[in-house]
Amino acid sequence: MFLTGGMSASEPFLAAVRSRVYEACHPLATQTLRIESARTGPDAALYGAARLARELVDPVA
Repeated sequence: MFLTGGMSASEPFLAAVRSRVYEACHPLATQTLRIESARTGPDAALYGAARLARELVDPVA
């Protein structure tokens, strides 16, 4: 799972999200789950929206 946005670069925020996810989910569902900050940082949503728009316009690309 990749977290995006300004808060995603905060290690305490990532630790809190990891803790809550692992606490709430069955161990088999999370045994290979990685929760990390997206490499694109706060612009990840823009990259995702651009990719979705491109796929909608030209599904072959």
